[in-house]
Amino acid sequence: GLGDPYVGKIVIAQQACGSCHRIPGIDGAAGTAAAPLDHFASRPKIAATLPNTPAELVRFLQYPETVVQGGGMPNMALTPTQARQIAAYLYTLK
Repeated sequence: GLGDPYVGKIVIAQQACGSCHRIPGIDGAAGTAAAPLDHFASRPKIAATLPNTPAELVRFLQYPETVVQGGGMPNMALTPTQARQIAAYLYTLK
């Protein structure tokens, strides 16, 4: 299952995801280098490539370079738990 969305907010802030992404509900998350994450839960695809399912999102968050070849998302060395917590928060963004 996924983690706790509240904890996910903290992990997102700690990992500075907002330096590249605009993320609603995260203080200072106004980055423009990467796709904005508004309405993430309503999107059909992750990174315009993968089906937007919890399992695919957790995999992408942990190993983005293996999922989207040449994509801009760096591997942030997230633990499985951190990836599940981030995913839980992103799925609150309807």
